[in-house]
Amino acid sequence: MKTIRFTSKDEQEKLFTAALKKNVNDYFVNNNISTKANSTMVIKTIIMLALYLVPFIILLSIPMSLGFAFFVGCDYGYRYFWCWYGCNA
Repeated sequence: MKTIRFTSKDEQEKLFTAALKKNVNDYFVNNNISTKANSTMVIKTIIMLALYLVPFIILLSIPMSLGFAFFVGCDYGYRYFWCWYGCNA
């Protein structure tokens, strides 16, 4: 996996970046936490993907007329759009 690097010509930004990196690494070492994902994160990822994919698959597997399918698709997209931007749908 590639490491992301941010480069700067400003000396203060370099010092800040070095101090931040040291503090973050110290936090993980002091609390005995891995910097990689643990089993809890894997479970959360699987649950979140399932929450997105299962309703979509159910919608695709239900036989419906073309007009109703268009309505459901518009409603699903509309709700997704407004929920994504923090509005109530």
